[in-house]
Amino acid sequence: MASVCNGEIANYSVALDPNATSYTWTVPAGAGIASGQGTNAIVINWTGGASGNVCVRAINACGQSPQACFAVSVNAAPTATLSGSGSYCAGSPQNFNLSIDLTGASPWDIVYAINGLPQAPITGVVMDPFILTVSAPGVYTLVSLDNIAPCPGLVSGTATITENPLPSAVLSGSGSICQGSGDCIPLSVLLTGTPPWSLTFTLNGAPQAPITGIVTNPFAFDACQGGTYAISQVTDGNGCVETGAGSSVVGVNTAVTVSNIQVTCNATSTGYTVSFTINGGDPGSYTVDGSAAGIVAGVYTSAEIPSGSGYSFVVDDANSCGPVTVSQAQVLCNCITSVGDMDPTEQTECGVACITATYDATGEALDGDDALQFILHTGSGLAIVGEIARNVVPTFCFDALAGMTFGTTYYISAVVGNDLGGGLVDLADPCLAVAQGTPIVFYEVPTGT
Repeated sequence: MASVCNGEIANYSVALDPNATSYTWTVPAGAGIASGQGTNAIVINWTGGASGNVCVRAINACGQSPQACFAVSVNAAPTATLSGSGSYCAGSPQNFNLSIDLTGASPWDIVYAINGLPQAPITGVVMDPFILTVSAPGVYTLVSLDNIAPCPGLVSGTATITENPLPSAVLSGSGSICQGSGDCIPLSVLLTGTPPWSLTFTLNGAPQAPITGIVTNPFAFDACQGGTYAISQVTDGNGCVETGAGSSVVGVNTAVTVSNIQVTCNATSTGYTVSFTINGGDPGSYTVDGSAAGIVAGVYTSAEIPSGSGYSFVVDDANSCGPVTVSQAQVLCNCITSVGDMDPTEQTECGVACITATYDATGEALDGDDALQFILHTGSGLAIVGEIARNVVPTFCFDALAGMTFGTTYYISAVVGNDLGGGLVDLADPCLAVAQGTPIVFYEVPTGT
């Protein structure tokens, strides 16, 4: 009886019979004929094969020969199976434990490879399973296994240690928005790494709420507040963390405002000019009715207008954050009525509260039957639009029953005109004077659930 090792590849043959046209071979269970079936010589793979007989018959047109058999004993071979895996972020290496399951008698000698490159042998292994501690990235395989058995060991399995690159996030984009407009500027973040990503931003150096679950690249988001945006940290799907790069500046443009509106009649009271001071916005691009003509150092003076006629001017700048209309339906040069100025600075409050604006009475002039009132309305110019309430002082409170809503800009204007009784100003008075209003906004108090 001959012997082979489990896993061995062996050759078997019989003398060539000149009368045979083919040969039929049979092998023990588990063994496989790798090549040669039908000829007088075969190659058998004994991996997993049992001990038994290798038999053959010669065949021709007259029949087949008696079976000739050869007894083979299969000796068990030791085995080693590698398993395990791991990953880490670049710059933060760590150790990983791979497992090698062994069969056969100890001690074993093991040779493994990283990316196909054999490493130094590990000899005298007596523990099963054997824990192989590694740190280098790559694909680990087993090259060979030996023990006291006469047969070489059978090796199988792979293990992969992956070094994940650090992600990156580069922020770009910029622009300007109008104050209080609710407009936004689209910013873009170019990402590398494995999705999904999480980003942590700062706005003017203050941390903002993280944005998580990002799967698109580049990632676009809207910046709706003015200031300098930067990415403080990016985390990718592998859990790797890196500092972001780039910054974006979102500017805030204020709307133009008009103050110190003066109507000056000529010596014969047959005509008048209108002058006013333009504030806020971009002083270098002020226009009145689309032209810079008549504007000197922020003060506009109109051409002469006939007495009895009205006027209307649209004041704006290149940012167009809220054109202001300065108008009056009629000006009679024998009117002496004029009004002071409201503070143009926006005031805000949270919830159901009250706001008091500041009124500068310089320039105010009342004739004998005039009265002064303050009106809360929705117009931004020098006309009362959408009147909501009146008061003898520039103080008004949020009133939902009057149709007011949170987040809407309202205006408190001083008005001077004929007294209809009880201090009620006649808005139809041809000599009515209206001050451009102080913008006010009430914001809803947030709630948590």
